[in-house]
Amino acid sequence: MTDGNANGNQEGATTPLMSWNNNLKALLVDPSPACRLIGKAYLTAYGVNTEAVDNADVAIILLNMGASFNVILIDMHMREMNGAQFAMLLRSSGVQTKLLGMSAMFREREKEEFLEAGGDGFIEKPLHPSKFVPILQELDSN
Repeated sequence: MTDGNANGNQEGATTPLMSWNNNLKALLVDPSPACRLIGKAYLTAYGVNTEAVDNADVAIILLNMGASFNVILIDMHMREMNGAQFAMLLRSSGVQTKLLGMSAMFREREKEEFLEAGGDGFIEKPLHPSKFVPILQELDSN
């Protein structure tokens, strides 16, 4: 008799909803505990190894320690700097990772500023599979 389910997984283990050719890694930078929790749960459920932090300073520490990611999702309304400022900082320090800005209060000007600062794309919150799965598929094919 086993402790696993019908798929052979141990009790409590989950199988990702999607599998990828590459080991995709995401960094979610968001000051909202609820948004971090939901975002990390979604990305993890879709097979993405996800680190979630509450501010740009912690994200920079991770990157300086050698952590690497396929995508960095950046809330546009952080306390210490906005998403465009953070994107510019990352690009000026040589980070080539795909940068996605996120905001629940979508404004075209905000999106333009983020893209001009070196961001690669912009998605509206709440984070939802219909918004991030196509991006993950693109990353996985590269």
